[in-house]
Amino acid sequence: MLIDETLAWGAKNHYKFSYLPEILPVNGSIDRYQIHAQPMDGGNGLYFFTDQSGVIRYKEGAPANQLSSAL
Repeated sequence: MLIDETLAWGAKNHYKFSYLPEILPVNGSIDRYQIHAQPMDGGNGLYFFTDQSGVIRYKEGAPANQLSSAL
């Protein structure tokens, strides 16, 4: 199994995870993707982001993106 059963449901350790693949229309392969992790406590705390670059980024109090600080 690539990810554990709990994370497969989209939440773990008080974070909600979302996976956004970018599927190429030509051959249906996934060329790029984004993974977001947001705190489940109503928006307080650190948000995380990563993509195909493998760099994990974070932002406090708001969703992280490709311009956020790297860990």
